[in-house]
Amino acid sequence: MGVFCGQCGNALNEGAAHCGYCGAAARPAAAPAPAVSMLAGSGTPTGLIASAPVSSRAARPDSGMGQYDDLQKKLLARGDAIAQSFGGEQTGAMKHIVWLIRSTCLDRRVARAAAEESGGTGAAIALLIVISLPTILFGAMTTVMRASFLPAVGILAVVTLLTWAITFIALSMVSTKLVEVKLPVSVLIRVLTYPQTVTILGAIPLLGRLIGPVARIWSIVASAEAIREVTGAKAEKAILFTAFGALVYACAWMALSVVAARLAMRF
Repeated sequence: MGVFCGQCGNALNEGAAHCGYCGAAARPAAAPAPAVSMLAGSGTPTGLIASAPVSSRAARPDSGMGQYDDLQKKLLARGDAIAQSFGGEQTGAMKHIVWLIRSTCLDRRVARAAAEESGGTGAAIALLIVISLPTILFGAMTTVMRASFLPAVGILAVVTLLTWAITFIALSMVSTKLVEVKLPVSVLIRVLTYPQTVTILGAIPLLGRLIGPVARIWSIVASAEAIREVTGAKAEKAILFTAFGALVYACAWMALSVVAARLAMRF
């Protein structure tokens, strides 16, 4: 059995006096539970790590891509530092804020915790709306549709929710084919909401057009990390799965936007 750091939970090199991830003096901890291998059709994950705080679980870059793993290692440490600045184990809204930060830093442990929280689908949907709100508001202010602001906000909000619904349903339908695990829509909502945080940057006036594409790519990578965690899929399969989701989202958005533009003309 491997030996793991008692501070950050990452694997210790044999005979090492300090952790190679966080630099703490070697204090062995129990080995983490294995990654999830299956998800029940009811939406309740099976084979998950035993209930424990996200901060206590090991996060180990293991894609096999040297430079990417090095970057992820640094981001994980940064995410841990930010999370620890909020104090002990967080609950309620603060817990979700910390999960948003950790997920943006490519921390796969958030996906396990979110998948395991079977009652958290409603909170995930609420967070998805909050994450999408800047884009909706900015779109309403800059839209070419001849509509007043509030109707435009309402129409764009409906378009956004429908687009996400179509995306999650499509991903659930192909999950067995692409990642060899059946992922219920409820699990996908909980697992994939948190990696979308970075897309908020795309709503920044002027800079959004430059930052937006990069933010979208980052969200695909973060989503792939989340999918790897709850399915055990290889990196390339997880990337293909999330890239397919991004394509479905883009197509659904464009199609629904055409309908929305025609509706807005009536206001």
